[in-house]
Amino acid sequence: MTARNGERTWLALFVAGEVIALPLLFAAGHRGWFFNDDWDFLSARTAGNLGDLFRSHYDHWTMLPILAYRLLWWLVGIRSYSPYLLLLLALHLTAAALLRVVMRRAGVRPAIATLAALLLVAFGSGAENVLVAFQITFVGSLVFGLTQLLLADHDGPVDRRDGFGLLAGIAGLLCSGVAISMVIVVGLAVLRRRGWRVASLHTAPLAALYVVWHAVAPRGQSAGVFHANSPGTAVRFVGVGIGAALGDLGPLPGLGIAIGALLIAGLVVAGRARGRALVTKDGAPIAMLVGALVFLVMTGLFRSAEIGGLFFKGTGPEHARQSRYAYVVVCLMLPALALAADAIIRRWRVATVVVVAM
Repeated sequence: MTARNGERTWLALFVAGEVIALPLLFAAGHRGWFFNDDWDFLSARTAGNLGDLFRSHYDHWTMLPILAYRLLWWLVGIRSYSPYLLLLLALHLTAAALLRVVMRRAGVRPAIATLAALLLVAFGSGAENVLVAFQITFVGSLVFGLTQLLLADHDGPVDRRDGFGLLAGIAGLLCSGVAISMVIVVGLAVLRRRGWRVASLHTAPLAALYVVWHAVAPRGQSAGVFHANSPGTAVRFVGVGIGAALGDLGPLPGLGIAIGALLIAGLVVAGRARGRALVTKDGAPIAMLVGALVFLVMTGLFRSAEIGGLFFKGTGPEHARQSRYAYVVVCLMLPALALAADAIIRRWRVATVVVVAM
């Protein structure tokens, strides 16, 4: 089998996996219904009111999801949950496809890139971001952020791709605060590959836009009660989040630790084999791995408070185990994990079966 035929075969398998996953995921979630956050978009916001579009939702700027909800309200009302769920599923499957492109661009062989991307497609521990329609907020930011990363991560001078990438970054900001981590990911990847001027082009306008919005937008629901009680609480949140993500990837006892060891060892092997290219031309997976840590730190600062009471169970550092956070962390970790696995297999072919099984 030639390299081109192998790529086409694995791409076809990936497409088939997504096609099969769509009805299965829809069947798992179509009996859901609107609750909590959904009603803010459905009953407390309108598309024609700028205040509604700019007002924060627990510290998140959610203009695009609000518009999506208002459009679906106009088309189908709340007679069915299915259209709202299908929008989320489309974003989820798009995120997996974009991740596969990131991995292939970084030189990960088609088989490993396909298996890693399909792992996200079927990531049951991240079910909240797959089956709860409101999570178009988080997944939307991931999709637009990955789009900006792919458009910006190229050689040569600034061109149309960079302009479209910046627009994608703005769209990500209009979905949720997850976009802040994605902007940092893009900045790191572009900085190492194309220099600080282009990195500034892809980050400074977005940072300025977010600061202006935060300063002048109407205040929405307050999340102040969830802010970290102390730096130590936020640090513990990060540790729990990393452990939870690795544990979700390897649900068997001890497998999460083994995956973490594979990640570290594989990146060391890849660094020796690729040299500077690992953080320049092939640096997107490393930037995303840093982005996972940034996401946990930021979330820990604003969502790790220990709150007592019947309705606030699972708060504090343990809140990092939430499905929606695990999904984001795993999404950002997968390219680096695939890169590490690929490096181990290239170095020691006898390890192929063990690595693929993990």
